[in-house]
Amino acid sequence: MKKSVLNLRGVQALSQKEQKAVQGGRIPDLSNLCGALVFNSTESQCLSLVGYDPIWNPATRKCSVIGDNC
Repeated sequence: MKKSVLNLRGVQALSQKEQKAVQGGRIPDLSNLCGALVFNSTESQCLSLVGYDPIWNPATRKCSVIGDNC
């Protein structure tokens, strides 16, 4: 981890195992979405996409959304 981040008060370094387990990523651009899209996400990211009828699958850590910009 970057030393500048670790120097912040209250910050604790993640072990290498914990770092490898971190999952997340960007939410794809959904502005022109026509149809369904499945992508890697966190639960909170997924469920925040209320305009796209999000479905969170905890087993696969994937988010499914539907866009109607057809």
